[in-house]
Amino acid sequence: MNIRALFFGERSVTKVAAVYDNAEAAGLAAEAMRRDSGMEPWQVRILRPGEADVGAKTEPEDDGIWHTVLRAHATCGAIGLALGLALFGVLHAVGQAAVVTSPLLAALAMSGVGMIFGLMVGGVVSMRPDHAPLIAATRKAVETGRWAVVGHPVDERQAEAASLSLHRHGHVGETLRTL
Repeated sequence: MNIRALFFGERSVTKVAAVYDNAEAAGLAAEAMRRDSGMEPWQVRILRPGEADVGAKTEPEDDGIWHTVLRAHATCGAIGLALGLALFGVLHAVGQAAVVTSPLLAALAMSGVGMIFGLMVGGVVSMRPDHAPLIAATRKAVETGRWAVVGHPVDERQAEAASLSLHRHGHVGETLRTL
């Protein structure tokens, strides 16, 4: 099983984008990215100057985002719970006085705190902070009269090929990729 599937519900976890000065350059880059990476047409979007709702076009998987929220919280919460119980086990095994004298309370406290921290990490994962710079740069580009090409690769091979393709067909300083 893919480890990403435990945390993310989107088909395309990674985003790749580049900014262009005109429609022709954007169109050529989009076609090259499709060809070089093997992406399907639905995976590549061209955003025009003044395009409305840039955020929705760079993050088109509404259902997948909600699945990511649920999966990230469930997985990270369970990991935190397990780590809290593991900490309890270690402290109990070494004979820590407070844990040994009140094992049930200590186990509940440590597992509860572990789960809460896990849920907080799940919240951070769900927010996808790695996507914010890409969305901001794309939004700024279309608001200032430029074009953007956004790719939604479904695996690491496609992501790497799309990123290399955009570097070859664009302004290297303006090619962005999320994790």
